Amino acid sequence: MIFSILFIFISLFFIAFVVMHLQVFNFQSRFLTAIINILLIVGIYASIITSFKSIFLVPICGIIIIGLYLRKKKLKFNFLQWESTLLIASFVSLIFLVLFFRKDELLIPSEDYLFWIRVGLFNQRFGVENINVFYNLIDSSYKGADLYHHFEFWLMNFGSLLNRQDASLNLFFFSYPL
Repeated sequence: MIFSILFIFISLFFIAFVVMHLQVFNFQSRFLTAIINILLIVGIYASIITSFKSIFLVPICGIIIIGLYLRKKKLKFNFLQWESTLLIASFVSLIFLVLFFRKDELLIPSEDYLFWIRVGLFNQRFGVENINVFYNLIDSSYKGADLYHHFEFWLMNFGSLLNRQDASLNLFFFSYPL
């Protein structure tokens, strides 16, 4: 399990560097740049998986329209201040490791997390954004979209795609820290 978490942290550091240092639009704030980048990554991933039937199309279109309207378009990878990104990612990773990992076991704080991990996995499998889990198998009427915070679940699935590790580990050690 230690190697699984190590792979997850490596992918977390990689994505953190992309999120913090890639500038798609020329906004001066690093925080705003990071929020826009993570929304674009999760939004594009969710849109592709759901065949462009995702609620994330709204923020993607909004970001693109605002960026083009304000003429802020700029594609640049800025590697300045990489030390702070490494320090912040390491610190946050360490906090989540201390909180959720003891004696070679993942500590899941509540049974609810198991349900929500299953929701994220089924949304990935069926290409939907709802909380119907296995009911998506029974009838196509269940495959409608639910307005819910699917952000961390799409990020969990994206992490699983990157590092090929367990979804529950990716939720606690990739999605939440990012």
